[in-house]
Amino acid sequence: MSEEEQYIIEMFEDELSGPYCEHCGAELDWALCWQCAGDGVYGHDCGEDCCACLDPEENELCFECEGKGGWWQCFNRQCSAKEN
Repeated sequence: MSEEEQYIIEMFEDELSGPYCEHCGAELDWALCWQCAGDGVYGHDCGEDCCACLDPEENELCFECEGKGGWWQCFNRQCSAKEN
């Protein structure tokens, strides 16, 4: 491996791996929100009691993921956090 390739790998190494579980040390995976499917918004509110929008776009902040689109989750079956 050349020095240039090694440098590129080291530069992006932190971005390729996610955070780690504080209970078992396993790498966490990003789980998409079931409510908004990762968009961060769910539902439409245009401010009117009876919506007359021809093409209503979802603009309400998702209550399940708080607008983040998902959450970090540990999928390690032996993780002690799953027992809580």
